[in-house]
Amino acid sequence: MSTSPKRYLKARASETAAMLKTLDELGCECLQADRDDLLSIDLNFRPDAYFGTSQELLANVFGDERKELMRAELAAGKGTEIPASLFASELTAPGLRNTLGLMNPQWMGGEYLPPLLKGEVEIARVRLDSTTGDVISIRAHPNADGIHYRVVDEYMDMEDHTFKVSPVVSTVPLTMGELVALIDSADWGSGYGEERGAFGLVAPHWIDMWDEDRDFEAARLFTRVRSEFYPNLGGYYDLACAVWCAEQRDPDDE
Repeated sequence: MSTSPKRYLKARASETAAMLKTLDELGCECLQADRDDLLSIDLNFRPDAYFGTSQELLANVFGDERKELMRAELAAGKGTEIPASLFASELTAPGLRNTLGLMNPQWMGGEYLPPLLKGEVEIARVRLDSTTGDVISIRAHPNADGIHYRVVDEYMDMEDHTFKVSPVVSTVPLTMGELVALIDSADWGSGYGEERGAFGLVAPHWIDMWDEDRDFEAARLFTRVRSEFYPNLGGYYDLACAVWCAEQRDPDDE
């Protein structure tokens, strides 16, 4: 019998202390060096706002490699040296996306996401370490009845390709735990991995990497979850990946 999405979410959205205890009980030594940081993750954290904030500058840069370059330059105090066109959500210069892709296919990642709706902002993303660095974008936009959520990727032009999310709308920004629940329950219609308790936008991608290498680091590095609004989201999913991988191990695994 397959694990239900609701049971999966309950397990993953628990306090990180409980997840670390699970790792201890399973004899898994992954992430022990990061234990204090992981224990400090607050799933009740709620950002003050999504719209009209300083986080929007980086959040709405489509290209993942471009976003990380911007982040590094800003951290080094070199933001004023970056051409304004590179901070744009979409690259509009003719042929620039293709040129970046020819330099390195990873630079294509995120650059082909669909346009933002009016006032929309990306609140989190999943970056896959595929050949072209595919990106799944979790977005929020303001509406008369609250904040609306949707998930998109770079293949939305394919027939019947869509993501169902819950919640669809909220009156205030989501807590981190609520965002985790949205990510882990999002339905993209594949059903892949459900028989192994892997639901949503992240966990199904751990399966192939685990089955190929039986290695936590390979699974973790293939799926990078990041957010300008929830700084600890990536650390949370590192821990969730460790728990999932530990649960998959055979007794004879090293």
